[in-house]
Amino acid sequence: MHLVTSTVLGVIGVYTWNSDKMSIALFGEHWQDSYVWWLMAVPLYIYVGIYFARYVGSFLARTWAKEISKSSVTHKAVVELARGVLSDPATPALLASVINHETVQNSIRDVTATLLSSPQVQHAASLSSAAVLQHPATLEAAATATGSMLKNPQLAQDLEACLDSSEMTAFVATQVCELLQNQKVADAAADFLHDLFSKPQASQVLKDRAVSIIQDPKVYRAGGRGLVESLNFGAIPRCFGSPTSNASSLNDHVPSCDV
Repeated sequence: MHLVTSTVLGVIGVYTWNSDKMSIALFGEHWQDSYVWWLMAVPLYIYVGIYFARYVGSFLARTWAKEISKSSVTHKAVVELARGVLSDPATPALLASVINHETVQNSIRDVTATLLSSPQVQHAASLSSAAVLQHPATLEAAATATGSMLKNPQLAQDLEACLDSSEMTAFVATQVCELLQNQKVADAAADFLHDLFSKPQASQVLKDRAVSIIQDPKVYRAGGRGLVESLNFGAIPRCFGSPTSNASSLNDHVPSCDV
Protein backbone atom coordinates (compact mmCIF):
# COMPACT_ATOMS: atom_id res chain seq x y z
CA MET A 1 0.00 0.00 0.00
CA HIS A 2 2.82 2.39 0.84
CA LEU A 3 4.60 1.54 -2.38
CA VAL A 4 1.46 2.22 -4.45
CA THR A 5 0.89 5.54 -2.68
CA SER A 6 4.48 6.65 -3.21
CA THR A 7 4.28 5.67 -6.87
CA VAL A 8 1.10 7.75 -7.38
CA LEU A 9 2.66 10.74 -5.63
CA GLY A 10 5.81 10.38 -7.73
CA VAL A 11 3.75 10.35 -10.94
CA ILE A 12 1.84 13.45 -9.81
CA GLY A 13 5.09 15.24 -8.97
CA VAL A 14 6.69 14.41 -12.32
CA TYR A 15 3.55 15.39 -14.21
CA THR A 16 3.34 18.70 -12.34
CA TRP A 17 7.01 19.40 -13.07
CA ASN A 18 6.65 18.80 -16.82
CA SER A 19 3.18 20.34 -17.33
CA ASP A 20 3.09 24.12 -17.68
CA LYS A 21 -0.70 24.16 -17.45
CA MET A 22 -0.64 22.34 -14.12
CA SER A 23 2.08 24.66 -12.83
CA ILE A 24 0.15 27.77 -13.96
CA ALA A 25 -3.07 26.39 -12.43
CA LEU A 26 -1.37 25.72 -9.13
CA PHE A 27 1.13 28.60 -8.80
CA GLY A 28 0.00 31.32 -11.19
CA GLU A 29 1.29 32.85 -14.43
CA HIS A 30 4.81 33.54 -13.21
CA TRP A 31 5.19 30.40 -11.18
CA GLN A 32 8.98 30.21 -11.72
CA ASP A 33 9.43 33.45 -9.81
CA SER A 34 6.78 32.78 -7.18
CA TYR A 35 7.78 32.07 -3.59
CA VAL A 36 5.01 29.47 -3.46
CA TRP A 37 7.19 27.29 -5.64
CA TRP A 38 9.99 27.41 -3.13
CA LEU A 39 7.77 26.97 -0.12
CA MET A 40 5.49 24.19 -1.39
CA ALA A 41 6.62 22.52 -4.60
CA VAL A 42 10.27 21.94 -3.79
CA PRO A 43 9.65 20.42 -0.30
CA LEU A 44 6.83 18.37 -1.78
CA TYR A 45 9.07 16.99 -4.50
CA ILE A 46 11.79 16.18 -2.00
CA TYR A 47 9.32 14.43 0.32
CA VAL A 48 7.80 12.44 -2.54
CA GLY A 49 11.25 11.40 -3.76
CA ILE A 50 12.33 10.25 -0.29
CA TYR A 51 9.01 8.47 0.27
CA PHE A 52 9.25 6.69 -3.05
CA ALA A 53 12.90 5.70 -2.64
CA ARG A 54 12.32 4.46 0.91
CA TYR A 55 9.47 2.11 0.16
CA VAL A 56 10.83 0.97 -3.17
CA GLY A 57 14.09 0.13 -1.44
CA SER A 58 12.25 -1.65 1.38
CA PHE A 59 10.22 -3.68 -1.11
CA LEU A 60 13.31 -4.66 -3.08
CA ALA A 61 15.22 -5.56 0.11
CA ARG A 62 12.39 -7.82 1.33
CA THR A 63 12.17 -9.48 -2.06
CA TRP A 64 15.90 -10.12 -2.24
CA ALA A 65 16.02 -11.41 1.34
CA LYS A 66 13.17 -13.84 0.62
CA GLU A 67 14.87 -15.15 -2.50
CA ILE A 68 18.20 -15.51 -0.71
CA SER A 69 16.64 -17.38 2.21
CA LYS A 70 14.89 -19.80 -0.16
CA SER A 71 18.01 -20.50 -2.15
CA SER A 72 19.55 -23.97 -1.81
CA VAL A 73 23.00 -22.42 -2.13
CA THR A 74 22.31 -20.36 1.00
CA HIS A 75 21.14 -23.45 2.86
CA LYS A 76 24.30 -25.38 1.97
CA ALA A 77 26.49 -22.42 2.90
CA VAL A 78 24.83 -22.10 6.33
CA VAL A 79 25.19 -25.84 6.97
CA GLU A 80 28.86 -25.82 5.98
CA LEU A 81 29.47 -22.77 8.16
CA ALA A 82 27.81 -24.38 11.20
CA ARG A 83 29.71 -27.63 10.59
CA GLY A 84 33.01 -25.78 10.44
CA VAL A 85 32.28 -23.83 13.62
CA LEU A 86 31.20 -26.92 15.57
CA SER A 87 34.16 -28.98 14.38
CA ASP A 88 36.63 -26.34 15.53
CA PRO A 89 38.58 -27.61 18.60
CA ALA A 90 38.13 -24.26 20.34
CA THR A 91 34.31 -24.41 20.17
CA PRO A 92 33.73 -26.72 23.20
CA ALA A 93 36.02 -24.63 25.37
CA LEU A 94 34.29 -21.44 24.23
CA LEU A 95 30.83 -22.86 24.95
CA ALA A 96 31.97 -24.14 28.35
CA SER A 97 33.40 -20.75 29.29
CA VAL A 98 30.18 -19.03 28.23
CA ILE A 99 27.95 -21.47 30.14
CA ASN A 100 30.13 -21.32 33.25
CA HIS A 101 30.03 -17.55 33.30
CA GLU A 102 28.20 -16.21 36.35
CA THR A 103 26.08 -13.77 34.36
CA VAL A 104 24.85 -16.51 32.00
CA GLN A 105 24.06 -18.85 34.90
CA ASN A 106 22.15 -16.15 36.75
CA SER A 107 20.20 -15.29 33.60
CA ILE A 108 19.32 -18.93 32.95
CA ARG A 109 18.27 -19.37 36.58
CA ASP A 110 16.08 -16.27 36.53
CA VAL A 111 14.45 -17.22 33.22
CA THR A 112 13.82 -20.79 34.40
CA ALA A 113 12.33 -19.60 37.69
CA THR A 114 10.11 -17.11 35.88
CA LEU A 115 8.88 -19.74 33.45
CA LEU A 116 8.18 -22.32 36.15
CA SER A 117 6.37 -19.73 38.29
CA SER A 118 4.12 -18.67 35.44
CA PRO A 119 0.51 -19.92 35.84
CA GLN A 120 0.21 -20.37 32.08
CA VAL A 121 3.32 -22.57 31.96
CA GLN A 122 2.15 -24.63 34.93
CA HIS A 123 -1.28 -25.11 33.39
CA ALA A 124 0.19 -26.06 30.02
CA ALA A 125 2.65 -28.47 31.67
CA SER A 126 -0.13 -30.14 33.66
CA LEU A 127 -2.29 -30.56 30.57
CA SER A 128 0.64 -31.92 28.57
CA SER A 129 1.61 -34.38 31.32
CA ALA A 130 -1.97 -35.56 31.72
CA ALA A 131 -2.33 -36.06 27.97
CA VAL A 132 0.92 -38.04 27.80
CA LEU A 133 0.05 -40.22 30.78
CA GLN A 134 -3.48 -40.90 29.54
CA HIS A 135 -2.41 -41.81 26.03
CA PRO A 136 -3.02 -45.51 25.22
CA ALA A 137 0.48 -45.92 23.84
CA THR A 138 1.99 -44.61 27.09
CA LEU A 139 -0.16 -46.90 29.22
CA GLU A 140 0.68 -49.91 27.08
CA ALA A 141 4.39 -49.14 27.16
CA ALA A 142 4.31 -48.66 30.95
CA ALA A 143 2.48 -51.96 31.45
CA THR A 144 4.93 -53.80 29.20
CA ALA A 145 7.97 -52.29 30.91
CA THR A 146 6.56 -53.00 34.39
CA GLY A 147 5.85 -56.63 33.49
CA SER A 148 9.34 -57.13 32.11
CA MET A 149 10.91 -55.54 35.19
CA LEU A 150 8.90 -57.65 37.63
CA LYS A 151 9.84 -60.85 35.79
CA ASN A 152 13.54 -60.08 36.10
CA PRO A 153 15.04 -62.21 38.91
CA GLN A 154 17.86 -59.74 39.40
CA LEU A 155 15.33 -57.05 40.36
CA ALA A 156 13.87 -59.26 43.10
CA GLN A 157 17.33 -60.00 44.49
CA ASP A 158 18.38 -56.37 44.45
CA LEU A 159 15.11 -55.28 46.06
CA GLU A 160 15.46 -57.92 48.76
CA ALA A 161 19.04 -56.87 49.45
CA CYS A 162 17.95 -53.24 49.62
CA LEU A 163 15.14 -53.96 52.08
CA ASP A 164 17.40 -56.16 54.22
CA SER A 165 20.10 -53.51 54.56
CA SER A 166 20.36 -51.78 57.92
CA GLU A 167 20.84 -48.38 56.29
CA MET A 168 17.55 -48.70 54.41
CA THR A 169 15.72 -49.85 57.54
CA ALA A 170 17.10 -46.96 59.58
CA PHE A 171 16.26 -44.45 56.89
CA VAL A 172 12.67 -45.71 56.49
CA ALA A 173 12.19 -45.83 60.26
CA THR A 174 13.43 -42.25 60.60
CA GLN A 175 11.17 -41.01 57.86
CA VAL A 176 8.13 -42.84 59.23
CA CYS A 177 8.79 -41.46 62.73
CA GLU A 178 9.11 -37.92 61.44
CA LEU A 179 5.94 -38.39 59.41
CA LEU A 180 3.96 -39.74 62.36
CA GLN A 181 5.23 -36.95 64.63
CA ASN A 182 3.99 -34.29 62.24
CA GLN A 183 0.88 -32.64 63.67
CA LYS A 184 -0.60 -32.01 60.24
CA VAL A 185 -0.29 -35.69 59.35
CA ALA A 186 -1.91 -36.68 62.65
CA ASP A 187 -4.79 -34.26 62.09
CA ALA A 188 -5.26 -35.46 58.52
CA ALA A 189 -5.22 -39.11 59.63
CA ALA A 190 -7.74 -38.37 62.38
CA ASP A 191 -10.04 -36.59 59.95
CA PHE A 192 -9.70 -39.44 57.47
CA LEU A 193 -10.51 -42.10 60.07
CA HIS A 194 -13.44 -40.03 61.35
CA ASP A 195 -14.86 -39.69 57.87
CA LEU A 196 -14.19 -43.36 57.15
CA PHE A 197 -15.86 -44.68 60.30
CA SER A 198 -18.79 -42.32 59.76
CA LYS A 199 -19.70 -44.23 56.61
CA PRO A 200 -22.41 -46.85 57.16
CA GLN A 201 -20.57 -49.31 54.93
CA ALA A 202 -17.38 -49.06 57.01
CA SER A 203 -19.28 -49.43 60.28
CA GLN A 204 -21.03 -52.53 59.01
CA VAL A 205 -17.74 -54.07 57.81
CA LEU A 206 -16.06 -53.41 61.17
CA LYS A 207 -19.06 -54.87 63.03
CA ASP A 208 -19.04 -58.02 60.89
CA ARG A 209 -15.29 -58.40 61.33
CA ALA A 210 -15.53 -57.98 65.12
CA VAL A 211 -18.31 -60.59 65.32
CA SER A 212 -16.29 -63.06 63.20
CA ILE A 213 -13.19 -62.52 65.36
CA ILE A 214 -15.11 -63.02 68.62
CA GLN A 215 -16.73 -66.20 67.31
CA ASP A 216 -13.39 -67.69 66.27
CA PRO A 217 -12.24 -70.47 68.72
CA LYS A 218 -8.62 -69.67 67.97
CA VAL A 219 -9.07 -66.26 69.55
CA TYR A 220 -10.21 -67.80 72.82
CA ARG A 221 -7.38 -70.30 72.86
CA ALA A 222 -4.82 -67.62 72.12
CA GLY A 223 -6.29 -65.33 74.79
CA GLY A 224 -6.27 -68.06 77.39
CA ARG A 225 -2.71 -69.06 76.56
CA GLY A 226 -1.58 -65.45 76.79
CA LEU A 227 -3.33 -64.98 80.14
CA VAL A 228 -1.69 -68.10 81.60
CA GLU A 229 1.73 -67.10 80.37
CA SER A 230 1.35 -63.59 81.73
CA LEU A 231 0.31 -64.93 85.14
CA ASN A 232 3.21 -67.38 85.19
CA PHE A 233 5.98 -65.01 84.12
CA GLY A 234 4.93 -61.40 84.29
CA ALA A 235 1.74 -60.71 86.17
CA ILE A 236 2.92 -61.07 89.83
CA PRO A 237 6.73 -60.76 89.84
CA ARG A 238 6.57 -57.81 92.24
CA CYS A 239 5.09 -60.05 94.90
CA PHE A 240 6.64 -63.43 94.20
CA GLY A 241 10.06 -62.35 93.05
CA SER A 242 11.70 -62.62 89.63
CA PRO A 243 10.63 -65.67 87.63
CA THR A 244 13.13 -68.42 87.04
CA SER A 245 13.71 -70.14 83.75
CA ASN A 246 12.61 -73.54 85.14
CA ALA A 247 9.40 -72.29 86.78
CA SER A 248 6.25 -73.81 85.39
CA SER A 249 3.59 -72.72 87.89
CA LEU A 250 2.82 -70.08 90.48
CA ASN A 251 3.76 -72.49 93.36
CA ASP A 252 7.46 -72.04 92.55
CA HIS A 253 7.26 -68.39 93.61
CA VAL A 254 4.96 -68.57 96.63
CA PRO A 255 7.67 -68.92 99.38
CA SER A 256 9.36 -65.65 98.30
CA CYS A 257 6.24 -63.53 98.73
CA ASP A 258 5.97 -61.37 101.84
CA VAL A 259 2.44 -60.33 102.65
